[in-house]
Amino acid sequence: FLGTTGLNLLDLRGLGTQRTLVLVNGRRHVGADILSNAVSPDTNTFPTDLVERIDVVTGGNSAVYGSDAIAGVVNFVLKQDYEGLQFRGQGGQSDEGDAGNYYASVLGGTNFMDDRGNIAFNFEYAKQDSWFATDRANLRNNGNFVVVDTDASGTPNGSDGVPDRLYYDDIRFASISNGGAFLIANNGMAPGAMPCGADSQGGRWNCSYVFMPDGTLVPQTGERIGLAPTGNFQGGNGMNNREGKLLAIYPDLDRYSFNLFGHLELSEAFVPFIEAKYVRTESIRYGSPAFFQGGTTGDPRETVRFDNPFMSDQARAQLQAARVAAGFTGAVGAPDGPYSDESRIALRRNLIEFGPRREDATRETTRIVLGVNGKMSENWRYELALNHGRFKEDTIVKGNMNLQRFGLAMDAASDGSGNIVCRSQIDTDAAFAYDDTNPMSVATLDA
Repeated sequence: FLGTTGLNLLDLRGLGTQRTLVLVNGRRHVGADILSNAVSPDTNTFPTDLVERIDVVTGGNSAVYGSDAIAGVVNFVLKQDYEGLQFRGQGGQSDEGDAGNYYASVLGGTNFMDDRGNIAFNFEYAKQDSWFATDRANLRNNGNFVVVDTDASGTPNGSDGVPDRLYYDDIRFASISNGGAFLIANNGMAPGAMPCGADSQGGRWNCSYVFMPDGTLVPQTGERIGLAPTGNFQGGNGMNNREGKLLAIYPDLDRYSFNLFGHLELSEAFVPFIEAKYVRTESIRYGSPAFFQGGTTGDPRETVRFDNPFMSDQARAQLQAARVAAGFTGAVGAPDGPYSDESRIALRRNLIEFGPRREDATRETTRIVLGVNGKMSENWRYELALNHGRFKEDTIVKGNMNLQRFGLAMDAASDGSGNIVCRSQIDTDAAFAYDDTNPMSVATLDA
């Protein structure tokens, strides 16, 4: 999710990660979710091959540790006297030849001073490759239940015998498209009079037209499903927002981890120890691209003029024909007539040219514990420790737009010499700023 890609956060009882206290050897660990709660450690940074056991207690801990332990406490107990050298590696891919997942670890340790001291180190590397819904036959289509019927109040037994929801396995949206979509509606017409028909309840449909890759505008095809006024399509030439990299299942992840542990028993009552780590994680989260549906920002330039030079003559003719077929037969440019050159049209489009919106996060976790413990008697032990942790994150958000430049570019015009330019370059009235404090107003720029 936003700000958490690459993290592994524990959540007991579903009460939220901030209510599960995570400890290492009974001591707190610096948090890694600084863009959300800023209290939950990333358990991906714990050395896997040094884990001896994990203790989980799920109740009654808030009295000891505070509200961050309401759901419970998870304590990772690490090995204290590892001796030897261990190499471990594993890797795999899906049977589609993608979704690679790799792991390598080196663990070494030795005793010294007649086994009264021990020092151990661990290095881990992990890599995960991203993959997307379009890479899987069972995910590239959008299957879901769609509301197809509503029961009027007072219906006997609460049902008219027609299922309210039906399952469809290839839902395409009628309101937005990767290449761009237009909706034409005349809800004042009689049911069924719209050229694209009516729903099973006799409601009025908005007619949907989509741009093809070659720039032509065609009616959206498929079986119309759902209730008016918008509904969806089953199959056809529309989009389902799962094409290309629009829906990521796994993010990219690279992690490097170094850990050092040591202790020396000078006497039963005095055992100094050290725990130190450095972990660097690099992750890339892919999200849906920027999209606009006519009135997202309130800037009039978000809607395109009918004489936009990027619109083909075929598309303009198709739109005019659709308006006439829908009953808009008044004067040109009038609300009930064909479009004029100055008419502005709400374009519903995924801006896939910018690529998916991304979060490229680099996280660094540094932690050092210096302390001493010992046995004071048969029944008493003590421990004193200085626990210092530091977490640093640099996240670059990509794929978001400069709305001012986007608005200027959307308001394209021909300069009379065959060049397509921003209208603001040839018309001073079009050179106004996007006002993000009040999207429904604009601020005129000085010439």
